[in-house]
Amino acid sequence: MTERDIQNILYKYLKQRGHTMITPNAAYMFCNGWECDLVSVTKSGFMHEYEIKISLSDFKADFNKPNGKHETLKKRIKDIPSRFWYVTYGFAVSISDIPEYAGLIEISHTVMINSEPSIMVSIEAPLLTKEKITEKQKDALFRVTNNKYWLERLRSDYD
Repeated sequence: MTERDIQNILYKYLKQRGHTMITPNAAYMFCNGWECDLVSVTKSGFMHEYEIKISLSDFKADFNKPNGKHETLKKRIKDIPSRFWYVTYGFAVSISDIPEYAGLIEISHTVMINSEPSIMVSIEAPLLTKEKITEKQKDALFRVTNNKYWLERLRSDYD
């Protein structure tokens, strides 16, 4: 299963839970320019970030990146997502390896529900900030989503 497959599974899951904007592979334009595997916004305006990991080595390597993302989340510095989630597929991670600022969603292909992989929230992501998404941030996410849509559409027209 690829990151894109997991993004598709998460899209369906989050849409059912009332998230209004769900954008894959968005550069997080609000905090240090880091890239997000998936960003969603709830009806109440809270932004969630999902870091997708498809191997244990990929998960462990995330903590060695020099971009300061984890320090920013840990210190709850301004302009961070309201909630930060790790999403795993195909491997087990110890609950103790999940930082206190993160939640854990596990996707399993061995347990299917209505022919879809099961999704289990193993650790609820804590609320890191009560700041809601601003209109400027919504516009930026909309532009990213809109551009991705048109690039995909144009690509498929020429295939």
